[in-house]
Amino acid sequence: MSQITTKEIANLAGVSIGTVDRVIHNRGQVADKTRKKIQEIIEKNDYQPNLNARNLVQKKRLKIVSILPTYQNGDYWSKVWQGIHRAETELKGQSLSLEPIFYDLKRPETLLKSVSKIRLDDPIGLILSPSNKDICLKIIDYLKTSCEKLEYIFVDTNYEDLEPLAFFGQDAVKSGALCGKLMSLSENSKSHFNLFIQNDDVIIQKTIQDRIKGLLGYIKNKNILCKLNKMTIKEIYSELNSSTSNQRNILFIPHSRANKVIEKLDSKHLSKLNLTIGYDITHDNEYLLRSDKIDILINQNPQLQGYMAAQTIYKTHFYNHVIEPNNYFPIEIITKENIDFLKKF
Repeated sequence: MSQITTKEIANLAGVSIGTVDRVIHNRGQVADKTRKKIQEIIEKNDYQPNLNARNLVQKKRLKIVSILPTYQNGDYWSKVWQGIHRAETELKGQSLSLEPIFYDLKRPETLLKSVSKIRLDDPIGLILSPSNKDICLKIIDYLKTSCEKLEYIFVDTNYEDLEPLAFFGQDAVKSGALCGKLMSLSENSKSHFNLFIQNDDVIIQKTIQDRIKGLLGYIKNKNILCKLNKMTIKEIYSELNSSTSNQRNILFIPHSRANKVIEKLDSKHLSKLNLTIGYDITHDNEYLLRSDKIDILINQNPQLQGYMAAQTIYKTHFYNHVIEPNNYFPIEIITKENIDFLKKF
């Protein structure tokens, strides 16, 4: 009688093959109830891991597929890719290949067509920024049908219920709360100010929603007096036009494209902003920070996100490396005064 396979164990337990693999090799995060159910099936069917098969797998190449939004040189996603590429360079000669896939962030449905072209002849490690949860789930399910060994890691955005091997990035809610604290410190706690939250189509992304959630939660908990305005760039422009000299105005841009917002405002409008907070040390954002057109940027270390994701997949696959499921990066506050001391990746 042939031994039960991990795929059959997964079907009996109603979980993914990746979850079964985590229980067998005691790595990653699995709910206690799920772990117990899988272990009972393993014991009942006297399952034994095939170490010889694992050694054969290790002699094959490991393909890492990265799925990221398209980018321009110097922007946020280019830095995530730089980190992944650096890991690939360091691991050359280690039975590793990298297959990058890029997609339009505003048209995530195009991802499914691209993913269907992936060759599935090697074990696959997947690095993914899950900007759209439903499409992300479809991608994972598609790859799992053909890959018994699929480890996937999220960068930038996290959905814990999709059970990634690990996440590398910031706690977006706490990041937004920190921005709320910076705003309160910049203003008299008893004074009233206008808070503009730039709110265009990018707002659909979970990370951006979570930052705004954290910001608004902090403002509510601390009873901060402000008039809240969720606005498009055109609406912010119009509101600043009518703003008087005695009004206090703060602009919060919860994403890496702060330069696209600031470029739409002339010197007259910028002079009416008492504080502007954005995200990420992109080439254009850094220029605006040094030019005093942005006051604070929150750095997410995108290069390190990509680098750690690729290195972790490699170490997990070949060396059974144990990794924490949630790897939160420091929330770095960058200003004109300290940007020269920012550690280069």
